[in-house]
Amino acid sequence: MQDDLYFSMKLMELSRSFKDQMGKLDHDIPFALRQICLYVQQHPGCCQEDIASELMMDKSLLARNVRKAQQMGLLERKVSPVDNRRVELYLCEKGITCNQHTVEAMVSWQQAIQKGMTVSEKRQLIYLLERLNVNPCRNSFSFHETAIKSH
Repeated sequence: MQDDLYFSMKLMELSRSFKDQMGKLDHDIPFALRQICLYVQQHPGCCQEDIASELMMDKSLLARNVRKAQQMGLLERKVSPVDNRRVELYLCEKGITCNQHTVEAMVSWQQAIQKGMTVSEKRQLIYLLERLNVNPCRNSFSFHETAIKSH
């Protein structure tokens, strides 16, 4: 039980550290919009359904965020030339600039938390983080069930 609590506390500290670093960016652009812009940069011409699936976002919330990003000049929506039913997303110049600032902040945070780590330790950390990310998706169970099973 103590190890589980310590692990959760450490994850919360990392999360808070990340939020603090992202908080140094332009406050007019919430991190959810930054996530969407980063995804669109990696997948130009994607649709909202692609983003919702990949980032595990609620479709209605994503639609509001995409609309807001479009109003802010971060994204543009274009009807697909191949399929008139499909609306594709592309970054605007402001979205590209937003991504540059976001990536700089993320790299700075990553360097800070990995300071003093060996290459081997960094690889192990990435491996473990990938395992953490996959497990909740593969095993859909509640926190309560997990806590009960571990005792």
